[in-house]
Amino acid sequence: MARIAFLMPPYRSHAAVHGALAARLAGRGHEVIFVGPPALQPHAQREGAGFQPFRGPAQAGRIGGGPAGFARLLRDTARATRAHALDGPAALRAARADIAVVDEMEPGGSLAADAAGVPRVTLAASLPLRRDPGMPPPYVGWDWREGEDGVRRAEGAWRVSDWLMTAQRRALAEGCRLHGLPVRDRPSDWIGAEGSVAQWIAALDFPRPQPVGPVVGPIRRPVAAAADPPLFDGAPYVFASLGTIAGGRLRLFTVIARAARLAGVNVAVAHCGGLSPAQAAALTAIWPGRIDVRAFFDQLPAIRGAAAVVTHGGLNTVLDAAGFGVPMVALPLGNDQNGIAARLRRAGAAITLSPRRVTPDSLAAAIASVTTDPRWRAALDPARAEIAAAGGADAAADAVEGALR
Repeated sequence: MARIAFLMPPYRSHAAVHGALAARLAGRGHEVIFVGPPALQPHAQREGAGFQPFRGPAQAGRIGGGPAGFARLLRDTARATRAHALDGPAALRAARADIAVVDEMEPGGSLAADAAGVPRVTLAASLPLRRDPGMPPPYVGWDWREGEDGVRRAEGAWRVSDWLMTAQRRALAEGCRLHGLPVRDRPSDWIGAEGSVAQWIAALDFPRPQPVGPVVGPIRRPVAAAADPPLFDGAPYVFASLGTIAGGRLRLFTVIARAARLAGVNVAVAHCGGLSPAQAAALTAIWPGRIDVRAFFDQLPAIRGAAAVVTHGGLNTVLDAAGFGVPMVALPLGNDQNGIAARLRRAGAAITLSPRRVTPDSLAAAIASVTTDPRWRAALDPARAEIAAAGGADAAADAVEGALR
């Protein structure tokens, strides 16, 4: 049996994916340990994994709105990558890792594994970073464009991306020189040689010349019945969540609550701890008896029982809804959510609306459409079938064990 290290950005959504894979590997007799800066430790504890620390940020990079928030995110991302690149190798050696599972979104983790001489498997917990011809960067919300025009447009977007990520690229170059590695300064340079184990599925992706790697679909723990389901006595409801990072967006949650009232539907709102008790109570008062506001629901059963999902477009929520064939309304807030929304539009799998311009009326109309028009649910049939056959956490564990062999 092997000792398997996991390196990732310190976000709950990424940790949940790595944690589900770690739990599956632990069930096969392996030892699992998260390796990262102090910001990752709470996630390791939540996922029931060991933890090997190294110096680095004590808090996750903050994702905020506007130019200042974006600049802060770029700075924090570069700081985390530098910590992985400089101090990650020693931590991996201290962890006695036989192999590392590294999130694509933290290329410093792959650098650390190479510097420590530890074999690695990369995991695309978000949209894959591979630069296929015509494939725009994940954070770009462009619709797909065929032909040479699309290829040129995508190449231009990647050049802009490389410029924006200058600080992270410098951190990668610094780490390569420190550890005597060939300089590879773009995150996509650190994708595993055989491709990444990928959650994102072909049925919802833009066209690619070949699969991004072992495509396993959503990596989740086993789904059980909800311990505390939404309080609607079996009546239909819409599930709404903006993810763990944007759970404090009271204005947008207010729009969702008012839209549910206009559409005449029950709604279960998960704010992931982003709202105060007073704010949650004010939200509940918008649609008394028909809105259930909580920090967290048991998300998989809640989505499985929903008539529709209103989502920020996070990959985990989107794949969970697609796997159960639940139609969506997407309000992409940033990062790869823009790229995911564009792919959902192309697949006809969701209505996408701008979170800045959405109104209760426009959202109510979208909710009414996806809950009453069977075409939205039917459009998810290919994705649902692919996810059912992909293998999930078991297939991902097979890939890691295959790399060990």
